Amino acid sequence: LKRACRDARRWPENVWVAVNISAAQLRGHDLVEKVSDALGDMPASRLMLEITESLLVQDKETAKCIMERLRAIGVR
Repeated sequence: LKRACRDARRWPENVWVAVNISAAQLRGHDLVEKVSDALGDMPASRLMLEITESLLVQDKETAKCIMERLRAIGVR
């Protein structure tokens, strides 16, 4: 995540970056903070986090809460 965001900051502003997130990362209570730190000065709208559907089924409430927090800072 850090490297992807660091690399993307050098790309044209209209290009976004997608990063796969594991189930363990999504369940972590500090994911939103890690994402914010990794973004640095890159707009959050340039970052898309990809998660598997099975993860959403496993722990719906936690996934929903974290995804809402990520959306609130502008991550797709």
